[in-house]
Amino acid sequence: MKWIKQIFGIKDDTVELDDKFTNASATSELVVKPRVEQSNSDMQTTASLNKMTKTQIDELAKNALGVELDRRKKKETMIQDYLSAQSEVK
Repeated sequence: MKWIKQIFGIKDDTVELDDKFTNASATSELVVKPRVEQSNSDMQTTASLNKMTKTQIDELAKNALGVELDRRKKKETMIQDYLSAQSEVK
């Protein structure tokens, strides 16, 4: 294989890699820990709900609380309904 690389002018990088790591020092092992889920992380606030659309609030209420909100109401009313249902569930 070396002669094919020489014909096409391809450098053999295996020697260069060995030279790069001769003076390398060992490091500690990388440890990745999963995040600990907190029960309060599921709690929505007025500020977090204001960032959502009415449709998103309704879907969140269905999935998280099992409550269906009325989308015909104002967004502020839907947020209050969501927060009251959230306080009853938790």
